[in-house]
Amino acid sequence: MPIVFPYYEAFVEAARLKDELLACKKTIERIRYLRLLKELTEGANPEINTDKQTLITRMEQLGFRRDIVEALRELDRKLLEAGKPLDFKGCMDVVRTIYEELVEDAAKAAARLTKTTEPSGKLKDFQPWKDLLVTAKVLTSEEADILQKFYNYFSNVGTHRLGSQQEHVRVAKNTVIEWGLLLVGRVQALPPAK
Repeated sequence: MPIVFPYYEAFVEAARLKDELLACKKTIERIRYLRLLKELTEGANPEINTDKQTLITRMEQLGFRRDIVEALRELDRKLLEAGKPLDFKGCMDVVRTIYEELVEDAAKAAARLTKTTEPSGKLKDFQPWKDLLVTAKVLTSEEADILQKFYNYFSNVGTHRLGSQQEHVRVAKNTVIEWGLLLVGRVQALPPAK
C-alpha cells in the first residue's frame, strides 16, 4: 500500500496555481512594457503635445474651422489604432488635409487682418493660399518654399501610395503642428490694416 501524505493533492494544485500566477504576472509585465515602449516611441512627446494644444487654442481664437481641431484629435485616435501600412496611409491623408486646411484658414485670417484679396479660381489648391501668406508678410519666400516641399512630401509618402510607414506619419504630424504654430502665431501678430 502506497504512502499517502495528507494534503498532497492540495500541495500539487497550489504549486500548479503558483506557476500559472507567475506566468500571468510575466505576461502582464510584458504587456506593460510593450505599452510603455509604444507610448514612448509613438505618442508621449510632451513638447509636441503642448505645442498642439497651443496651436488649437490659437486657431480657436482666430476663428479657424472646428473641423481642423476635430481632425487633429481624430488623427491621434487613428494613430493608436494603426498597425499596417494602409492604416498609416490613411493617417497621412488626414495629416495632409489638416495641413491644407490649416494653411487655407491662416491665409484667410491674414487676408482679413491685412485687407489682402483672397485668391480666386481653384480655391482648394495649396499654392494660392501659401502665396497669400507671403503677400501678407506672414511667410518669407524661403519659408513658403519649405511649406511647398513638405506638401509635396506628404503627397508622395501618403496620398500617392498604397501604404505609408509609422515614421512618415510621426514626422508629418509633428511638422504640421510646428509649422502650424508658427503660421498661426504670425497671423495673430499681424497689425490690423489701416
